[in-house]
Amino acid sequence: METRRLLGAVLRRQGFEVVEARDGLELLDHISPAAYEHRLAARGIPVRRWGAYDAVIADNQLPELCGLDVLAVLQCVRCPVPFILITAFADEDTRAEARDLGAAAFLEKPLSIQDLQAAVRTAIEPH
Repeated sequence: METRRLLGAVLRRQGFEVVEARDGLELLDHISPAAYEHRLAARGIPVRRWGAYDAVIADNQLPELCGLDVLAVLQCVRCPVPFILITAFADEDTRAEARDLGAAAFLEKPLSIQDLQAAVRTAIEPH
Protein backbone atom coordinates (compact mmCIF):
# COMPACT_ATOMS: atom_id res chain seq x y z
CA MET A 1 0.00 0.00 0.00
CA GLU A 2 2.76 2.45 0.91
CA THR A 3 4.56 1.64 -2.34
CA ARG A 4 1.42 2.41 -4.34
CA ARG A 5 1.02 5.79 -2.63
CA LEU A 6 4.70 6.62 -3.00
CA LEU A 7 4.74 5.78 -6.71
CA GLY A 8 1.50 7.71 -7.21
CA ALA A 9 2.99 10.77 -5.49
CA VAL A 10 6.17 10.58 -7.55
CA LEU A 11 4.23 10.32 -10.81
CA ARG A 12 1.91 13.16 -9.81
CA ARG A 13 4.93 15.39 -9.16
CA GLN A 14 6.06 14.57 -12.69
CA GLY A 15 2.73 15.91 -14.00
CA PHE A 16 0.91 12.62 -14.53
CA GLU A 17 -2.70 12.16 -13.55
CA VAL A 18 -2.84 9.04 -11.37
CA VAL A 19 -5.76 6.80 -10.39
CA GLU A 20 -4.90 4.30 -7.66
CA ALA A 21 -6.46 0.87 -7.07
CA ARG A 22 -6.09 -1.28 -3.95
CA ASP A 23 -6.31 -4.63 -5.74
CA GLY A 24 -6.74 -6.32 -9.11
CA LEU A 25 -10.54 -6.24 -9.01
CA GLU A 26 -10.64 -2.50 -8.29
CA LEU A 27 -8.12 -1.99 -11.08
CA LEU A 28 -10.38 -3.82 -13.53
CA ASP A 29 -13.34 -1.75 -12.33
CA HIS A 30 -11.40 1.39 -13.26
CA ILE A 31 -10.28 0.04 -16.63
CA SER A 32 -13.54 -1.67 -17.69
CA PRO A 33 -15.17 1.49 -19.12
CA ALA A 34 -12.06 2.08 -21.25
CA ALA A 35 -12.11 -1.50 -22.52
CA TYR A 36 -15.81 -1.24 -23.34
CA GLU A 37 -15.33 2.09 -25.12
CA HIS A 38 -12.46 0.63 -27.15
CA ARG A 39 -14.63 -2.29 -28.30
CA LEU A 40 -17.38 0.11 -29.39
CA ALA A 41 -14.95 2.39 -31.21
CA ALA A 42 -13.44 -0.62 -33.01
CA ARG A 43 -16.93 -1.39 -34.33
CA GLY A 44 -17.30 2.18 -35.60
CA ILE A 45 -19.56 3.35 -32.79
CA PRO A 46 -18.45 6.81 -31.56
CA VAL A 47 -17.82 7.08 -27.83
CA ARG A 48 -16.75 9.65 -25.31
CA ARG A 49 -13.26 8.88 -24.00
CA TRP A 50 -13.98 9.56 -20.31
CA GLY A 51 -12.74 6.15 -19.19
CA ALA A 52 -9.56 6.00 -21.26
CA TYR A 53 -6.18 5.51 -19.63
CA ASP A 54 -2.79 6.17 -21.20
CA ALA A 55 -1.07 3.39 -19.22
CA VAL A 56 -1.57 0.95 -16.37
CA ILE A 57 1.09 0.20 -13.78
CA ALA A 58 0.43 -2.87 -11.65
CA ASP A 59 2.32 -5.05 -9.25
CA ASN A 60 2.08 -8.72 -10.08
CA GLN A 61 1.30 -9.52 -6.44
CA LEU A 62 -1.98 -7.60 -6.21
CA PRO A 63 -4.67 -8.97 -3.90
CA GLU A 64 -7.73 -10.58 -5.57
CA LEU A 65 -6.29 -10.71 -9.12
CA CYS A 66 -2.57 -10.57 -9.82
CA GLY A 67 -1.13 -8.16 -12.36
CA LEU A 68 -0.77 -10.91 -14.98
CA ASP A 69 -4.45 -11.83 -14.53
CA VAL A 70 -5.46 -8.20 -15.11
CA LEU A 71 -3.22 -8.04 -18.18
CA ALA A 72 -4.76 -11.27 -19.51
CA VAL A 73 -8.27 -9.83 -19.12
CA LEU A 74 -7.24 -6.66 -20.96
CA GLN A 75 -5.78 -8.71 -23.79
CA CYS A 76 -8.89 -10.90 -23.91
CA VAL A 77 -11.15 -7.87 -24.40
CA ARG A 78 -8.57 -6.32 -26.73
CA CYS A 79 -8.05 -3.20 -24.64
CA PRO A 80 -4.86 -1.62 -26.00
CA VAL A 81 -3.77 0.29 -22.89
CA PRO A 82 0.00 -0.07 -22.34
CA PHE A 83 0.61 -2.22 -19.26
CA ILE A 84 3.68 -1.91 -17.03
CA LEU A 85 4.16 -4.90 -14.72
CA ILE A 86 6.18 -4.60 -11.53
CA THR A 87 7.34 -7.65 -9.61
CA ALA A 88 9.72 -8.76 -6.90
CA PHE A 89 9.63 -12.29 -8.35
CA ALA A 90 11.19 -11.84 -11.76
CA ASP A 91 11.63 -15.44 -12.80
CA GLU A 92 11.85 -16.28 -16.49
CA ASP A 93 8.33 -17.81 -16.56
CA THR A 94 6.77 -14.60 -15.23
CA ARG A 95 8.83 -12.51 -17.62
CA ALA A 96 7.82 -14.73 -20.58
CA GLU A 97 4.13 -14.64 -19.63
CA ALA A 98 4.19 -10.84 -19.35
CA ARG A 99 5.87 -10.61 -22.75
CA ASP A 100 3.36 -13.06 -24.30
CA LEU A 101 0.46 -11.04 -22.89
CA GLY A 102 1.87 -7.86 -24.41
CA ALA A 103 3.24 -6.01 -21.38
CA ALA A 104 4.77 -2.70 -22.43
CA ALA A 105 7.41 -3.00 -19.70
CA PHE A 106 8.52 -5.42 -17.01
CA LEU A 107 10.18 -3.81 -13.99
CA GLU A 108 11.85 -5.63 -11.12
CA LYS A 109 11.86 -4.65 -7.46
CA PRO A 110 13.65 -2.97 -5.91
CA LEU A 111 12.28 -0.40 -8.26
CA SER A 112 14.17 2.57 -9.62
CA ILE A 113 11.96 5.65 -9.88
CA GLN A 114 13.92 6.68 -12.98
CA ASP A 115 13.22 3.30 -14.62
CA LEU A 116 9.51 3.63 -13.81
CA GLN A 117 9.34 7.17 -15.20
CA ALA A 118 11.17 6.07 -18.35
CA ALA A 119 8.82 3.09 -18.79
CA VAL A 120 5.76 5.32 -18.39
CA ARG A 121 7.05 7.89 -20.87
CA THR A 122 7.93 5.16 -23.39
CA ALA A 123 4.52 3.49 -22.92
CA ILE A 124 2.52 6.68 -23.44
CA GLU A 125 4.75 8.26 -26.10
CA PRO A 126 2.77 7.00 -29.11
CA HIS A 127 -0.58 7.92 -27.51
